[in-house]
Amino acid sequence: IQAAFELDGAAFSQALNAALQALPAGEAAQTLQRLREGDLIGGGGGGAEGERTARLLEQFEPVLQGIAAVARGDGQERAELEALLTDFEGKGFKLVEPVQRIWAGERHEPELVAGLDATDARLVARVLEILSRPTDR
Repeated sequence: IQAAFELDGAAFSQALNAALQALPAGEAAQTLQRLREGDLIGGGGGGAEGERTARLLEQFEPVLQGIAAVARGDGQERAELEALLTDFEGKGFKLVEPVQRIWAGERHEPELVAGLDATDARLVARVLEILSRPTDR
């Protein structure tokens, strides 16, 4: 992981993802969280960018909850969410592909966020956080 920080851009992302994939899933998730909290990668919550991300997460929360509900088997809102995600793609968000993978059962965050910008990666991470919590049902 340390060697990845000596690189820039796509090379950094590829090296970091490769290093995270070599770790057990739980350790990879904890490492990602520590990197975010330390503002070493996007989504940590610090400064103006962190405030922007926090506002965005708040705005997206109902959508993210809906995505998680579909992943848990509640297909009621799936068509509506698919249309919304396609609309988001037109606005620069790249969520269709990782959400489809989550709906197919994938949960390994480093693979799901590979190639995403910090904002999209944080949105995907939030869906996985929701899914990691037990439901009231």
